[in-house]
Amino acid sequence: MFGYHQSHILSLFLLLLTISSPAREVDVKVAQRERAATEKELLRFNFGYSTNEYGLMEVTWHHFLNRYVALGGGVSCGVGFMGKNMPSGYIADSDYDQWQMTSGEEDEWNIDALAPKFLFSGIFKTPDLLESGRCRIACLVETGAVFAIPFSRREVLLSNEAGDTNTEYVRGWGGRSVFWQCRGTILFSFSDWGIGLSYSLNDIDMYSSVRNLSYNGTDFYDFYPK
Repeated sequence: MFGYHQSHILSLFLLLLTISSPAREVDVKVAQRERAATEKELLRFNFGYSTNEYGLMEVTWHHFLNRYVALGGGVSCGVGFMGKNMPSGYIADSDYDQWQMTSGEEDEWNIDALAPKFLFSGIFKTPDLLESGRCRIACLVETGAVFAIPFSRREVLLSNEAGDTNTEYVRGWGGRSVFWQCRGTILFSFSDWGIGLSYSLNDIDMYSSVRNLSYNGTDFYDFYPK
């Protein structure tokens, strides 16, 4: 089992929607003011970057139980920029000389798409801390658990000096499946839209499962950020 670690994520909510549904009519606004509505929903689109060296894309939905407390969840996925660190090695006694994990993209980024994670969390919202014209500022504090399916599958490209190539797949189970996350957000709400800046402290390891893979006796563990 690999060791526990912490990662930090700085992210930006590019769009924040609040959906109110008084009676049977549904009125959609973006970060709108409190109204006499029986329900409020919060839909967020989040993009960020982690100190564990991956980009994060996330969509979450939360239902407000009252003006300040919400429960919900969402799904996130990561994109690792491996560069020259893609798992690779040499092959003996074969028609091929070497192998390298491939992302399907022939470029210098060597992007590694990481498996989705599933978030379940609670949000605690402060009253408006500051109001200036159309802009209102509040804070969100979010705590929750993140779940992952501990399975990975990767494509391996085989090649030789003659230019022959072949493709194989390596797959396996392993890695952690439960993580924790705490996130704070400064939210800027306007009359019909909103934007926020957040900072997250967590022990999410997007590479936990793929580190368990190996090919031709070479472990993937050494190629991924710890």
